[in-house]
Amino acid sequence: MNPFGAFKHAWILILMTCVFAWACSPAHAQDVVDIPSMGYEAFGDAAVHNENYVAGRDRAVREAFRNSLDEALRDMLGATVYNQNKSALKSMYSNPEAYIQSYRYLEATDDLIEKVSRVKLEVMFFKEALNKELNTRGVLAALVKPRTVLVLLKEKSLTADTVYSFWEAMPIAEVSMYKHLVARDIQAIKRESVRDKIPETLVLRAVNGDLQASVEVGLKAAADVVVLGTARSTLVNEDAGTGTKTIQANLNVRAVSATQGVLIAAKSEIATVKVEKDFDGELKAFEKVSENMVRFLADALSRYWGPDKKKVVQQQEDNDLPPGDELGGDEEPPPVEPPPTQQIPSNLPPMMGDL
Repeated sequence: MNPFGAFKHAWILILMTCVFAWACSPAHAQDVVDIPSMGYEAFGDAAVHNENYVAGRDRAVREAFRNSLDEALRDMLGATVYNQNKSALKSMYSNPEAYIQSYRYLEATDDLIEKVSRVKLEVMFFKEALNKELNTRGVLAALVKPRTVLVLLKEKSLTADTVYSFWEAMPIAEVSMYKHLVARDIQAIKRESVRDKIPETLVLRAVNGDLQASVEVGLKAAADVVVLGTARSTLVNEDAGTGTKTIQANLNVRAVSATQGVLIAAKSEIATVKVEKDFDGELKAFEKVSENMVRFLADALSRYWGPDKKKVVQQQEDNDLPPGDELGGDEEPPPVEPPPTQQIPSNLPPMMGDL
């Protein structure tokens, strides 16, 4: 009899155990179920009729759901927007379960004397579900400044020796894109004004392509559109004979609507320059690739936003002005000089009629 016969298939069991443990490990599970959510503690109570404490408990739970939803909406919208849109939000309270990811009991009591059932719950909401519902009701638009753009890039520089955290860095390509957006009369938001509003973990998820994280970044920054992506500069060639270097800049971005929660445009751009110094080449390459990218984004934003109504109205008003109204109300029109008179020379020959 083989003393190891009982264990000849043990390696299969060990392998399956290891695979199962890896799949259930926190690090791996987080990659799979990393769903943005928000949690609240809420109370609910309900009167008990005919000694039916089960039905009373159900009503208390639904009351806690409504109370937690109210807290979530107040946090997301702020007091001003919440109060301005109470009528638009009212029907959401009739079905709070549609936005709930999970919940658990913290406390539950039945008062046999007062005939009341009371619960305390921890309720987790899907942010994405709430954002979609608020967008459908036209509420999210009140949280952003119309026709504004926020550009946030994670940049890897050829010449930078120190690795900074996201908010400590000042990407060359991002600064260049901001400059070109402003030059095209597009309202761009500076990163300095939003760095204290957006957690670094959230913006890194957005930069890496998470659509919902991109929406959250836009809402926190009050930006209508967010442009997120990566930039990188590299040395691709060095000519020892001429002493010149070829520097390449890569730029990959995605433009996302914060209110619609949709991808507006995405593009990758490459630019190369030949220089003698690395830093000069990096600046020129990032400048070139940023200008090309903004040219593309300006067209995409124009299609997404449509014509600027304020500019159209102003242009129509200017075109409708009658002649002379372009001057100020109290200004006198300049004097009109008479046309110059022609002097007829005295030595001209006589006309045919005088012959």
